Amino acid sequence: MAITLDDLKPKSLKSATRTLEHDSGVTLTIEYDGDKGFERAFARLHEIDAEEKKEDVTKALSKAYNSDDRLTSIERQLFVMGEFLVKDWDGVNDAEGEKVEVNGANLIKLCAAISDDQDEQVAFMTKLFELIGEVIKEFGDLNSVTKKKPSKSTSTAKKP
Repeated sequence: MAITLDDLKPKSLKSATRTLEHDSGVTLTIEYDGDKGFERAFARLHEIDAEEKKEDVTKALSKAYNSDDRLTSIERQLFVMGEFLVKDWDGVNDAEGEKVEVNGANLIKLCAAISDDQDEQVAFMTKLFELIGEVIKEFGDLNSVTKKKPSKSTSTAKKP
């Protein structure tokens, strides 16, 4: 049996999309299309968290260590989501009324500015994380391939 180059082409994957609407008028479009960059960045998040857990406790709690602009674990996750999964948004404008670019840093700022109420900020981020989980699961469901075992061929059986 020969394999043609067409057999070696990557399969086109179906993307999964969700929309998050907030009472403030902010709408986020979340989409996952199997981006390998997202997978690598998400894996790196876990490595960074593990590295931080290994650090000396005294150093980790020191004033010098915590006074810089280091991102928290949640901020790092939001950053990756903003870079790879939030494809568009509406209602996110700068002081001049211009639409703000969708990226990780701006998603972190949006989550902090979505409300003055900390509980509402947490609710917004919780919903964002939930929708991203749904999108990734749906992507997996849409693109899963059930492989059947080949049926036994009678052409290879010995004839009497």
